Amino acid sequence: MKSTYMPILAICLAVLSFASCNKSDYDGGNNTILANNSAELLKDFRTEPTKFTVVVGVTREVQGLQGTFLRFYPNSFRDKNGNTITSGMVNIELTEMYTAGDMLKYHTSTNTGSTLLTSGGQVFIKATKDGEEVSARKYGIGFNATLTPTGGPRSISHGHSYAPDGVITWYDGSGETGKTTTGAGPVASASITLTSGSFFMFDSCSEFNWVSCNKTHGSAFQKVTVNVKLTNESFAGTVWSVCYAGLNTERVATVLYQKSFDRNTQTGVYEGWVPTGIAQKFMLVIPRDKDTWYYFKTEQIISDGLILNATLTKATKDEMNTAIKAF
Repeated sequence: MKSTYMPILAICLAVLSFASCNKSDYDGGNNTILANNSAELLKDFRTEPTKFTVVVGVTREVQGLQGTFLRFYPNSFRDKNGNTITSGMVNIELTEMYTAGDMLKYHTSTNTGSTLLTSGGQVFIKATKDGEEVSARKYGIGFNATLTPTGGPRSISHGHSYAPDGVITWYDGSGETGKTTTGAGPVASASITLTSGSFFMFDSCSEFNWVSCNKTHGSAFQKVTVNVKLTNESFAGTVWSVCYAGLNTERVATVLYQKSFDRNTQTGVYEGWVPTGIAQKFMLVIPRDKDTWYYFKTEQIISDGLILNATLTKATKDEMNTAIKAF
């Protein structure tokens, strides 16, 4: 049966100066976007993480605003020396990413560098005690099953950020397969019961920070080069970009990297892997400063050698945030 999902492709460009602007517009003032890599460009659109306090030495269960479930055991935490923490309080910050807009904001992908994945949700977990970050010994995590694609086994993955663009890609975790659990009830060998909801549950996670629930994507995908020419605006200075392919019912997001940007022709060249022969949503986002943004959207098959003429729409920060949420 032919797949009916609509992948999404996004390009984020950091442009530090307009050709027609004075240098003073970009001297580090309050309206200036200053970033070390493209992962930082959309940080002002990110939401505050959900925060919890966990008492060490007892089992504690908490749930994020989008339904992610966390179970901490009496011995779930290690200090910086690798010793099991047995008492005190640990502070947890949970950031959840289940939508295309969320993944765009946090600059995440759904690939391992060699394998295309279908996402069942992504989170970032930060744990601290007395102001110092602590690591995981073993804990449980359940991803909101109502927001994950149907069919196929789920496995856990952990993420890495690669400079200079800061994109998050994934490597295999423990190899544990998630167990579907609906409502309250026991999971695996644990006698603890879940709060209400439906989850893909993993009982033996051993890392915090970037964690995702995935399955291997079944469609063919290919390496492509895409050219995007800006038709109604002109930019100069440093240009960063990242392209995303995927994330609708199949929740796929692969990254295309910028090869070059020609200031004379205002054309960017991007290279990466995308699903083959499937119509995709494509979005280009360009910040002028923190209050003025531009974007371009289209929907079509992304093929090797494609040339796109991008007519940009001007947006305020609030309008840009709305467009990203709807992405």
